Amino acid sequence: MEKHTLLQQLQRLKTGSGSFCGTAGFDAVVDQVAHVVRSVSPSQEKTYFRTITEFSDHIRSKAGLSGSFELETVCQKMGGNMTIYSNALGRLGVTMHCIGSFGSPVSGPFLDMDPRCMRFGICEPGFCQALEFDDGKLMLASMETLRQITWERLAEQLGMDRLLSWAAQDDVIALLNWSELEGSTQLFRAFYENLLEGQAADKGKYLFVDISDASRRQTSEIREILQLFHRFSHRRTVVLSVNENECRLLCGALGIAPAMDLARQARELQERIGIDYLVLHLLDRAMVFHGSGEASRPGYYIERPLFATGGGDNFNAGFTFGLLSGLSPEDCLSLGNAVSGYYVRQGKSPDLEQVTAFIASQQKEEEAC
Repeated sequence: MEKHTLLQQLQRLKTGSGSFCGTAGFDAVVDQVAHVVRSVSPSQEKTYFRTITEFSDHIRSKAGLSGSFELETVCQKMGGNMTIYSNALGRLGVTMHCIGSFGSPVSGPFLDMDPRCMRFGICEPGFCQALEFDDGKLMLASMETLRQITWERLAEQLGMDRLLSWAAQDDVIALLNWSELEGSTQLFRAFYENLLEGQAADKGKYLFVDISDASRRQTSEIREILQLFHRFSHRRTVVLSVNENECRLLCGALGIAPAMDLARQARELQERIGIDYLVLHLLDRAMVFHGSGEASRPGYYIERPLFATGGGDNFNAGFTFGLLSGLSPEDCLSLGNAVSGYYVRQGKSPDLEQVTAFIASQQKEEEAC
């Protein structure tokens, strides 16, 4: 669909989006976002490292010596793929069952989540020092508390009846941040075997997965989780979302030729895993590969975003909402790009009214050029 048609679709959805429900797990993290100070003038005016390359070159110059860096905190906010993704879907009107490391009672930045997000704390939250640059971000995470998130603890604290009800009735289940959760493969497998394997297949419902940066994981572990995603596809329509780094890591684990064009790599990855959708989100565009074809849509790139941390999760939420709403894969990409584009400019996730206005304003700017 063309952009003006997408706007019409969003206008229609404003009255009916509250009927969707989802379940998401498991990482709730306190993010402390900061810039790295490069120098301070005699008048106390600060300059910052603008790119990761610039910062890494400076670190390299300290090899064999020592060094220290000043961080200037921008804000402290809720972090974790699950919380940002769930909050963005809540803003769009989806009721979310959020399972994870919120602490008990829930406190801090997680109190600011959308009211549609029902939070179920399993353990204390993790902490992440997020260093933001114009060309990306570095996430320094402390996730020890999340080791307490096990299937046995979930079943004990939430109860099997409740979990089975959500798994059967919710329109989407999102299992996120596989790479940083210790024991996540066992947790995801238990989720499948205890909640979905005994159910009839329902391809009208979705499983959304985002593995995050898997560079610390062994090849055998990556292959194991991808095989599990294929098993999930027997019961739900499976969507795997990756960025360029994650795509290349997964391709390497499966022996897909590294010299191949990135889009061709992504297509082969989707086919080799045997899942319904593979979504590839980049800085300036996003692509989707599925059984009946593929699509690409330009993003809303901005050179200096207000926040980079969380942009991918907001894209994933917008894409998911598009799927739930019956939009075409092309429009799902456009909506994901718009939700992310709004977030990195405004520092918060948009509701339907705001994302609709954002798309309309961007379209006017393009037409004026």
